[in-house]
Amino acid sequence: DTDRPRGDLEADYIYNKEYILKRPLTPPGSGYGYGFDVEIKWQLSDALTFNAEFNDIAGRIDWKHAPHTTIVMVSDRNRIDENGNPYKVPTLSGRHDFVETSQPLPLHHVMSMDYRFAQPYTVTFERETYDRLSFNRLLTSYQPSRWFKVEVGHDFDSNANSLELWSPYASLLLATDSINEKQTKNACAELRFGYGL
Repeated sequence: DTDRPRGDLEADYIYNKEYILKRPLTPPGSGYGYGFDVEIKWQLSDALTFNAEFNDIAGRIDWKHAPHTTIVMVSDRNRIDENGNPYKVPTLSGRHDFVETSQPLPLHHVMSMDYRFAQPYTVTFERETYDRLSFNRLLTSYQPSRWFKVEVGHDFDSNANSLELWSPYASLLLATDSINEKQTKNACAELRFGYGL
C-alpha cells in the first residue's frame, strides 16, 4: 500500500537499566561532576527583600563506561536489495556497547521578591526556571515565630495551588491543580528534613 505512512525511528541513549531491548544487567557507569551554586539576598528596605538562588552554574558530569544502546525501528520491513531481490528487515534492531560521555547539568534558578506588609504576613512573587521551563508563583505566608510558617500560593503556569508547613527542621509541601484525582495534571508532595550545625 503506497498510501500508507512509513517512517523509521532511531534512538541513541544511555541508562541505568535497559527497558526497550531488555539488555541483561550490566555494571552501572561511574561519573564525577561539579556544579557551582550562588545565593543572593538583598534587603532593599525594612519591608522589601530580593532573593536569588542559582544552582548548577556551568555544571556537568563526566561518565565512564556508561551502558549505551543504539536502536532502529522501522514501519516497513519489506526491502529490495541492489539485485532486485526482496528481503525483510527486523522491526526493531539495536546494538549495545559502553561509552564515555559528558552530561551538562541544566541551570536551575529561583528569583523572588518578598514584601512584608504587616507582621507576621508576607507576600512573595517568585519565578523559578529549570532549563527551559519557567514557573511564576504568588505566595502568601504567615509566620508568627522564627520556628513556624504557613504558606499558601498559586502557580500561574501549572495552575496549581499549594500549601506549605515549615519549620527550621522539617517542612511539608502539598500542591495540586485539582482536588479531583481524575482531573489532576500537576501534583506534588514534598517532605524535607534538615539540621544546621
